[in-house]
Amino acid sequence: MLMISRCHGFLSPSPLKEARSLAQSTIVLKQSFSSLNTETIGPTVEFTDPETGCEVVLVGCFHGTASSAEDVSQAVTPETDIVILELCAARFKDLQRAAEQDVKLQSSGLGGYLNLVSNAIKTKGLATGLVTAVLVGFSDFQSSLSGFEPGIEFRTALDKSILHECDIVLADQVVDETLRRIGSLPQVSWEMNNLSKNVTRVVENWTLNSQSLKQAIVGDESLPRVELGKFLFRNSAAVKDFLRFAAAPLLLMAVSLSAGSSYASDESIMLSDPSIAEQMLHYSASAALFMSTYLGFFLPAVKVILFERDQVLTNGIKASCKRAGKGGRVVAVLGFLHVNGVAKKMLQDTI
Repeated sequence: MLMISRCHGFLSPSPLKEARSLAQSTIVLKQSFSSLNTETIGPTVEFTDPETGCEVVLVGCFHGTASSAEDVSQAVTPETDIVILELCAARFKDLQRAAEQDVKLQSSGLGGYLNLVSNAIKTKGLATGLVTAVLVGFSDFQSSLSGFEPGIEFRTALDKSILHECDIVLADQVVDETLRRIGSLPQVSWEMNNLSKNVTRVVENWTLNSQSLKQAIVGDESLPRVELGKFLFRNSAAVKDFLRFAAAPLLLMAVSLSAGSSYASDESIMLSDPSIAEQMLHYSASAALFMSTYLGFFLPAVKVILFERDQVLTNGIKASCKRAGKGGRVVAVLGFLHVNGVAKKMLQDTI
């Protein structure tokens, strides 16, 4: 039974034919940990929901990695009543089609990729189609270098949910809305940085979003949290996954630096003895470029992709806590950067 209420869906364990077919493709990992706690499983945050008395376990994941799939496998225990996934109904169905689509794209090459982008533009508009082109292209490039398996943590969660007869909740924002918001980043950036309206409010927004970004990375010392450093290096498998993930960005950075070094070596463009004024101008221009990129693009993108969805995910987890009731146990499988924000909203913020 699939009950959809806005962007939240409850899926009972008895008729999970679709979920079973998806979960059966999950690789069963053999590595085990001694116990379920934040010391042995770095990305896990546990607390009691103050409104319902339900136990909440937030599992932060490095999407597509075997180490995070193992974390999920350990977190979903027989005592779990509901498993919450950072998926909407459309993305859940996409997981089912993922393997088949990968085969088609690989067999059709560039033609299949262009056809996918063309269909996205026709059905969802130019902005969404261009976002799809960038995301799919980068994802394929990243996967080819890292060997990641997209969705493995979610398939592991489904496998364990079926084993322990847990309900499943699809709690994420509808993917089309997320893509629409990403496509409208210029408008979002203008709304956040329009100094002509209210300078004080714009500065407050900068401060609030910067604090939220810090919260997502290192958490709040007064609340249950996970920290990026400990998360990435929690065990040897996680370190290996991180290094494999970093291969693509590091390769691109090395190429860029190499090209920049070759350009700078041209004696015709080098200053033999730059003055203090020239150096100050250079540093000021670099700082201005950095700040404009941070405030004009990076913060708006983080707001759309991360902070707005934190609220949606929090609403889904709270609804699940009410369903499970006092003494119940819910496990939420989230991207790592959502964990601290969701924990703060559930424990500290008024929703």
